[in-house]
Amino acid sequence: MASVLLAVALVSCLYVGGARTLADLRFDDVSRAGKGLCAVVVAVSIAQWIFPVLGTWFARDPVLVRDGQWWRVVTSAFVQSGGVVATVLGLAALVVVVPVAERAWGAPRAALLLVAGQVVFGLASTFVFTGASGAGTGVAGAVGALAGSLVGVAALSGPPRRTAVAAIVAFAIGLGLVVADDVRGFALLAGILLGAALATVSPPRHERLPQAWRTAQRVPPQV
Repeated sequence: MASVLLAVALVSCLYVGGARTLADLRFDDVSRAGKGLCAVVVAVSIAQWIFPVLGTWFARDPVLVRDGQWWRVVTSAFVQSGGVVATVLGLAALVVVVPVAERAWGAPRAALLLVAGQVVFGLASTFVFTGASGAGTGVAGAVGALAGSLVGVAALSGPPRRTAVAAIVAFAIGLGLVVADDVRGFALLAGILLGAALATVSPPRHERLPQAWRTAQRVPPQV
């Protein structure tokens, strides 16, 4: 059930970010850095099934993180847990969210949000939601936070009604998952807050916002 809710939240976030058709998810206009990062995550995630030791090296182990191996908070995004299906779904989510996020934020800020989301998710899984649902290794937390950031900027931009409804749906699902002790909901809510904070100090350029938002935009365009 949680996975279904997360899928609905992800679709809602993509809708908020301006994705209306499959063409809006095209990967060919992603920056080289974005393509490179996705390629590395996909390659290492596949390689871990051939070389299981990669999981031992990179996975987020709360005990080892607390013992000083802090890099596992970040490297755990490169190895996936939960089996083949969870791995495929997590990587697919990464590939569809990155183009929409880069289009809205620009490549540098999208990358910053992805890394920040992974750090927040990793720390929360290590120190707060220990043993909670969704606390395993993988890129899902970072992707959820990046998707949530689209809702965060929408909250400050005065989007049209349908987009606002999609944003509320994503927020409600994130809140519900947190109540159900699922750390992936926390990642989604953290992404919303990160997006709102970044939009406050460095709003997306006017032309990057979805066309439907622009007439109602309240965030001052960046110059």
